[in-house]
Amino acid sequence: IHSSAANADAYIINPAGLTEIGIPTKHALTETGKPVVEVHFANIMAQPSAPRGLPVGPWDSVFSSHVTSVMMGLRQYSYAGAIYALALALDDKTFLGESIDSTVA
Repeated sequence: IHSSAANADAYIINPAGLTEIGIPTKHALTETGKPVVEVHFANIMAQPSAPRGLPVGPWDSVFSSHVTSVMMGLRQYSYAGAIYALALALDDKTFLGESIDSTVA
């Protein structure tokens, strides 16, 4: 993550097995200062009986409170949604605040 930050505009991550324990990865992503979208095939916050929930859910992600966005529960479409939304957001000059005029008139 650290070695790619200079060449990356943003990150999309499926933390999978690191969802509950990936604190070093979370810190590395946060330190880049880049937008991060967390993606999950299933809805990790759903009860096991819910549609698209995990059989062992719900899970608490160490990433969710530190990322720009979370896409989950839409199976493969979670990934497509993350890519599409992030591409649009990065083209929006106000998304990260670059075009906000902070000068006092």
